[in-house]
Amino acid sequence: MQPQPEAAQGPVRLLAQLPTGISCVKVDELTLRDGIGCGQMGSSRPGQTETLYYNLRQQARTRQANVVILNGPPRHDSWEGCHSNGLMAEASLYRCAFAGEGATEP
Repeated sequence: MQPQPEAAQGPVRLLAQLPTGISCVKVDELTLRDGIGCGQMGSSRPGQTETLYYNLRQQARTRQANVVILNGPPRHDSWEGCHSNGLMAEASLYRCAFAGEGATEP
């Protein structure tokens, strides 16, 4: 069994677009959801933006990415017959070299 690469260390930046003038390599794309159950049911928990952003950062770290580009703001995610209770975010993950940080190669 091969050892798993360590998760990326340091800050993970959540941005609306890639910064200009730096080198970036696309690592992955993902869609995350938060929220449990239907809005009208007793066992439900509405989605929270903070939880989505936290989970996006965690996923970026496990993929050794340090930049998350949000493909738009989080939007409501509902299931058939349910009131909108969840949130969904789509993002692209990048590994970028910022000034003052070590260069990151794929």
